[in-house]
Amino acid sequence: MAAAVATALANGIKPAYVTFSGNGEATAHPDFPAIVYEIKPIVRQLAPQARLAILSNSCMVTKPEIISALNELDVRIMKLDAGNEAMFSRMNRPAQGIGFDRMIDGLSRLDKVTIQTMFTCGTVDNSTDIQVADWLTCLKRIKPIRGQIYTCVRGHADPHLSTVPPERLTEIAATATRELGVPIESF
Repeated sequence: MAAAVATALANGIKPAYVTFSGNGEATAHPDFPAIVYEIKPIVRQLAPQARLAILSNSCMVTKPEIISALNELDVRIMKLDAGNEAMFSRMNRPAQGIGFDRMIDGLSRLDKVTIQTMFTCGTVDNSTDIQVADWLTCLKRIKPIRGQIYTCVRGHADPHLSTVPPERLTEIAATATRELGVPIESF
């Protein structure tokens, strides 16, 4: 993997970002920390303009070695779709052993994190005033530098799940921006 990155960068590719993502959760790879530590100096040498980034579902942020590796990156965009254990279980259906409180603790240990949240309504509704208040409580603990909120726009597995109206997303973003003092954008 590092050789492929080095070859691409040595061949003149000048990316703005080198992003860890992929088919599945990048941080779940058993060698994720080693890969970060191996790729970071290559990118710094061959593409110093590039920022190292990750798009993550946050499931592995409970592990100290993952937190350390994530903090080596320049941009951390981490998912948080719920503000309490019950909604987290309904919304994300986490694998056994992925604990909500431990995940929030791990997210709070990240430097300069951006939180990304999908709001839905219907059979699973995390856009109610109560759910948004719980989500904001978690964000106050995490202290993100920014947030990105959106709703489901593609087909979903649950036919009773629906999109949150744009006006409600705008309202949630405005409330979060006001309460957190950081920009929260809705898409």
